[in-house]
Amino acid sequence: MTDEQKAVFWRAFDKRTEEIQAEFKPQLVKLFKAQEADVIKRVGKYRAPKSLRKADDDALYPMLFDSDDWETRFSVVGEKVITAGFVEAGQERIAELVIGIDFDIQNPRAQEFLKKKIPKFSFDVNNTTSKQLLTEFRTGMKLGEGIPELRKRVTKVYGFAEKVRTERIARTEVIGAYNSGYHEGMVQSGVVKEKEWIATLDDRVRDSHKALNRQVRLLDKPYSNGLMHPGDHRGPPEEIINCRCTESAHSFYE
Repeated sequence: MTDEQKAVFWRAFDKRTEEIQAEFKPQLVKLFKAQEADVIKRVGKYRAPKSLRKADDDALYPMLFDSDDWETRFSVVGEKVITAGFVEAGQERIAELVIGIDFDIQNPRAQEFLKKKIPKFSFDVNNTTSKQLLTEFRTGMKLGEGIPELRKRVTKVYGFAEKVRTERIARTEVIGAYNSGYHEGMVQSGVVKEKEWIATLDDRVRDSHKALNRQVRLLDKPYSNGLMHPGDHRGPPEEIINCRCTESAHSFYE
């Protein structure tokens, strides 16, 4: 690709993933609101002042949500978005590279990605929320706060989730799924030899990813930051959260 072609490619990628994010965010908000109502209801059951002032985990955990239940609920919503983005991107990439073959969602690599990615998404989201709630509850109990104050702390956690985290979660998960599909599409095509990192083409790109722009690697080798592709779910949070980079095919087998 020329620099102009890369710019056109990235803009199309950014536009499409933003469209999917816009559909995903309201679903996340709905889940967070339902979870908030559940937590507030649980807090309301703990009316004994002495137990509320005992800031230990035995007193705190009953006021949290049922992790298994909520991980299942988030997985149901996440599975649809992540799978759809992964398949759409994989088919798009194959169509660009090879005529006459379709993206194979049943491929063992594709199935392994979905098997690991969807539960990880759900666990990470709920784990972050539970840690934030525990921090607020511990603080409130040490201060001797009662039910009304603790409910305000719950509202604080979910206000942040609905206004800030939904944007971050949607962007990270959608772009990660799309880039995973792009990468798998290149692998399934059988014609791509090397890949190239295309950094976010605006002033919002993080410095470390700006430095990766135009870096070329063999298709089966990681980039210098350890990721196989932008948004690789196996990478550390600082490398994938809010990333808007993508990758392209750089060279081909004769």
